[in-house]
Parts: sequence; structure tokens; C-alpha cells
Amino acid sequence: MTSHSTASGLFRKPLQTRIFPALLTTAAFCLAAPGVRAQQAAPSPTPATSGTNAANPTLLQEVVVTATRSDETAEYITSSYTKLDANEIKRDQIPDVKRAVNLSPGVVAREQGAEGGLTNISIRGNRSVDTLTLVDGVKADSVMFGNGGSPLLSFASNLNLADVEIVRGPHSSLFGPEAMGGVVALETKRGSGTPTATLFFEGGSFDTFREGLLSSGSLGPLDYSFHYAREDTNNDRLNNDLGVNSGSLRLDYTVSDQLTVGLAVRTQEGIYHEPGSNRPIDWGFNDPNERCDQEATTVSTYAQLKVSDIWTTKLTLGTYQERYVLNNPYNPASYLGTYTPINWNPVDWTWTNPYIGSFLPPSPDYSNTSEHNVMESANWSADWKNTLELTDRNRLVAGASLLYQTGHYEYNSDYTMSNPYAYDSNIHNIAYGSATDLGVYAEDQWEVIDHLTLTGSLRYDHDQLDGDGSKLSTNPYSTQLLKTPYNLNADVLTYRVGAAYLVEPTHTKFHASLGTGFKEPTVYQLSTTSFANGNNLEPERSQSWDAGVDQYFLGDRISLGATFFQSHINNLITYLSQTSPKQGYYINSDEANSHGIETAATAKINDHWQARLSYTWTESEQSKYCWNNVDEIQLSGMQRALRIPRHLFSAETNYTFDLPVGKLTLGVGASLAAQRQDVDWGYSKPVVLDGQMTYAGKIVNLKDYMTARVYGRYALNERVAFTARVENVTNEDYQPVLGYPALGRAYYGGVEVTF
Repeated sequence: MTSHSTASGLFRKPLQTRIFPALLTTAAFCLAAPGVRAQQAAPSPTPATSGTNAANPTLLQEVVVTATRSDETAEYITSSYTKLDANEIKRDQIPDVKRAVNLSPGVVAREQGAEGGLTNISIRGNRSVDTLTLVDGVKADSVMFGNGGSPLLSFASNLNLADVEIVRGPHSSLFGPEAMGGVVALETKRGSGTPTATLFFEGGSFDTFREGLLSSGSLGPLDYSFHYAREDTNNDRLNNDLGVNSGSLRLDYTVSDQLTVGLAVRTQEGIYHEPGSNRPIDWGFNDPNERCDQEATTVSTYAQLKVSDIWTTKLTLGTYQERYVLNNPYNPASYLGTYTPINWNPVDWTWTNPYIGSFLPPSPDYSNTSEHNVMESANWSADWKNTLELTDRNRLVAGASLLYQTGHYEYNSDYTMSNPYAYDSNIHNIAYGSATDLGVYAEDQWEVIDHLTLTGSLRYDHDQLDGDGSKLSTNPYSTQLLKTPYNLNADVLTYRVGAAYLVEPTHTKFHASLGTGFKEPTVYQLSTTSFANGNNLEPERSQSWDAGVDQYFLGDRISLGATFFQSHINNLITYLSQTSPKQGYYINSDEANSHGIETAATAKINDHWQARLSYTWTESEQSKYCWNNVDEIQLSGMQRALRIPRHLFSAETNYTFDLPVGKLTLGVGASLAAQRQDVDWGYSKPVVLDGQMTYAGKIVNLKDYMTARVYGRYALNERVAFTARVENVTNEDYQPVLGYPALGRAYYGGVEVTF
């Protein structure tokens, strides 16, 4: 095995020299100590907020929190949702959040290339920025960049998670901005029972190693759980290494029968070497030096008090901190000691001499070029939620929330040009900004008659965005416009109504909902100095509806469901490329529409067999200015949303066999994505729009793909287990994003030891 480089202390000695001796010693101890009480290995199996009393609840008894901000069983939920508990994720041997959410209908988690690439999640054909990510109740999205949680999701682990809940459709009436497409909620496991600990190790293709420790349990009135893990891989391309540290801690202290307080922390830091596109026509392809340092941390504290038999109140304080640093140093080896001028071809607007590596090449007019980008943001939040059981059939959830977000963006480059109107050395392109959202909300759930539930929610938000938009440069001839300070205020009212009815004799559930959502402009869009017109931006707004039916069989152990959905977004914020002096700007000009059908089948017959299958047909489009497929400039109208497959399929199933010694679980999975499009900026043309020059990339079709996986787990006893999996069994060659290939066939094997 090859050892990894030592970048910032994250890449360390070969992992097999660190973990194997400890695992073998612990395994020997556990095999010799049959009296030790233990539970099986990561991820942790017990949901943190499960409200079911049965050890193995039926699908209709499944408890979901995110859809209503209260514990509610499936029968009474009017939203479309998917819940993945820790047991299911563990049996499926899914190591991270992005691959877990792809099991849900209507959800696409895109990874830009190999393991560790920038990741975001789209729901029902909406953009990733329309998906709200919650971690232990804390918003993990950035108003600075509006990135849909990508710094977090690039490395997010499933370890020590209780469950993953995906709620589809707009839920701004409960959660405020950015929940136009849906919500992905992660919750750290709450510990219980006798304390246990698990060591695990996994190694495999591309010099991949994962190892870590989990522990959970109760110490009197204190419940705890924590994990630490390390992952390293070289991936399959040069300069594509990844190293990640992740950890979590949850503490819950029962002060009395009425009062509980708690703390949850999830953190991760990683170094990802980014080679860029693998296509020679793309700017800076196969970069040998570019590196991304990413950090993401959430902290959540709460106090929950049962005031009376009908009133429970909960105060949650939290913060989310993220930092993304991109370093792209100059490497003379990339240019073989020579420099060939790089120009646009005036005929077909392509690069005449594309090059490897950093953003600008060396030449007599350019110094040894390097780049340094720093993007930081922080969320500080407070949420006061009250749950009132008004009657046996009526529940009211009401509260107020305050969210303060701040962000900082800095771009530095150390090149010079002979042209006095261009940048000079030591450019600093800086943007600062903040956003404050104050919201009040209420939702009423009313079982009007037996098995008929109506829900209605309403939320008022007051948004204020402030920034200075300053620019620092040593070049007095710079033609870029300085942004003036801005102060934007918006008052937004959102709503959602829904209904669910269970036909008791046949166990058929009908559900429907109608709702609105909104998203404010990002601080980056408003204040970055490269763009103008930010002061005129308004919030994006959406309206969506859905209707579906779920059929339950075999004592509610099998469910089949189908839902039709439709959504419309107006005031969509889009970016128009432009020549000097503005170099592009953002405007509210576009709209987006999506509709489709999502279907799902779930089976949890018993402890031995489980299966999940989904298929989604999505028609998603938005107005754009671009080439179409016959090389004509499309100045208006609608085009398919980028990277959203028209057809999306996933399946996962496994079965556990009771052996004379131990248990064996075998499973298979498959996924398919068809009819996707992307924009090719290697070919772009000028477009005159409203008297201004802009540029449009060429829309191209991405290759359809279907991947398969197989996996197995042999539990020798309650303390020792061995795992194996093969990803991309057929070695499918495909690109989630144009120019960024996914990994080919990969083999992994591991061991878990619990004590």
C-alpha cells in the first residue's frame, strides 16, 4: 500500500500500521469474553427521536419529525417524505449521506467527480440551493453562497446518525427561506442503555482506508453518543487525493421528568485535491496542484420543558460554521518551460491553446501565477417551539425563530499584466455581508373525523440583508465597478395546506398538499465586487402542489406509493456574463417549472428482509440564454434544468441468513439516471441582450448510466463482524458533471469489533 502525503497534518502514516494491531487485539479479547454485552457496529442503530413503542414498527407506525416539526406517524402526514433509519443505512453499507439520500424518490445528490468532490442535493427538479439542510435542527446552508449545503455534504458521514429524513415540496411555512424544494434533516443518535463501543476499519481500491470509533450509552441521567473517524483515498486521477476527519458528540441530560437539556456537535475537516475537468478543451484542465480545504461544524443546544399535560416548549440555540479555501499554486512543470499565448477563437469562440493548471499561465506579461480563494460563513440561530395538544384530535405547533448569517469572500491572485487597465499584482476581491431573518410560524393538525387529517401552516418572515461590497486593489486603472453598500428588506408570508385520508378497510392512504416558498438573494450575489445590479434583487418565490396515494400490504409491512408534483418559481435570480466594466451581473429575470411523478416501494417484512425501490419521472425547465442542440442561440424560452435526469431509478435489497454460527447479510443495489443535460463552457458564443454583451455555453447531453453494487456482512457474534462490498460492479464509465468522471469498479472489505 502507498502512503499519503502530509498536507497540513491531515494525511498521516499508512492506516494499516495504525489500526490493524488494535483491531486484532480487541477482537481476540471479545472472542474470549462471551459475557460482555455489546451491540453491533457503526452506524448507530437506534433513532434519536423515535416515538414508536414497538421494537419493529410497521410502515404506518413510522414516526417522522421534519414534516410537521413534531413526532407524527405516517398515517397523519400530508407531506411526501422518505425516512432512512440507522439500521437500514448500516445494512445497506452506505458510508455517507449523499449516497443515502439517493435512495429517496425525486432526490439527486450530485458529486462533482470522485470521492470528496463538491456535492449538492436537488429535490423534484429544483436547484440545489432550493434544498434546506438541517443538522440537529440547525440550518446548515449558507446565505453567503447559497450552496445547498455542499461544504457539509461533500464529506458528511452517516456515522452516529439516528436517521435521515427527506421531506419533498415547499416547507418555508415551517422553516423559512431556502426550503422551496424540500428539506433534508440529519439527527445525531441519542445514546441509551449499557455503554458500548465499536472499533471499525475498512480498506479497498484506490488506496482507500476508513477507520474509527463509536460509543454510546447511558450514565444515570446522562445519555451520550460520540464518534471519531478518518478516511483517506487517492481516488483514480492524479492530484485527486482526499483526507477527512469527522466527529460527533451528543449529550442529553434528564434534569427531571419535565425538563431535559442537551448538546449535539458534528464536525468535519478535509483536504481534497481538485484536478478540475479532464477535458483538454476546458480552462485549467487536469490541474496538478489545486487543493480545497473544507471545514464544516454544527453545534446545537436545547432545553425542553413539559409545562403541562398539553403544553411542551423547546428552545434550541445553534450555530453552523463553514470555511472553504481553494489554493491553486503555479507549477512550471505544467507548461514544459514554454508559454503559448492563449486566446479566444473569434470564429467559434473556443480556446485556441487550452492549458493545464492554474488560472493564468506564465509569460513575459504574467508573473508566476497563483490563486487563493477564501470563503467563510456562519449561521447563528435561536428557535422557540411550542407544541400544544389542544384535544385528542388537534395539535398546534407554534413558535418564533431568529437567524443571523454572516459571510466573507476573498479572492487573491498575484499576477501582473502589461495592460494598465487590467489587474495589477496582489489583487484582493473582497465581499462582506450579513443577513437577518426573524420569523413566526404556526401549524395546526386536525383529525376532523377518523383517519382524515387536515394541516395548515402559516409563517411570516422579515429579512434584512446588509453589506459593504468593498473592493481593494493596488491597480488605480482597474475598470471594475466598486459596489456600494446595500441594505435590502423583505417581508414574506408563506403558507402550506394539506390533507391525508386513510381508507381503513384497504389501508389505502390518499394525500395532497399546496404550499409556497421563498429564497432571499445570497450575500455573494448582492455584494461581490465583480458584479453589479445587486441592490435591485428581490427574493425568489415559489408555489407547488402534489397529490398521491400509498397502498399498504401484509400488515403494513409493504407499501407502494405514487405522487404527482408540480412547482413554479418566479423572480429566479440568474447570472449574465458580460464584458468590462461590470464583468457580469445578477438579475431577477428567469422562471423555473417542474412536474413529474415519483413512485416508491418499501418492504420491511421482518428482521431478515428489507427492500426499497424508487422511480421518478421529472420534467424540469427554466429560462436561459444558451445554445440549443442545433447550434442556434436560444435567447428566451425554457430549457431543461441542468444535470437533472428525466428518468431516475434506484433499488436496494438485502436478506439476513441465520447460520449455525453467526449471521450473514447479502445485498444488491442498482441506480439509473437517463436523459441529463449539462452546459459546455468549452464552446461559448457572445449574445447581445438588452444592449449588453453576454456569453452562453452550449447545451450537451450527458451519457445515461446504470450502476450496480453488491455487499455482504458476516456477524460472527454480537461483537465481531466482517464486511465486504463492490461498488460500480459493471465498471460503468460516466460523469455526474461534465468533465468530472465518477469512480470505476471498486472493492472494499472491513472488520467491526464491539465491546
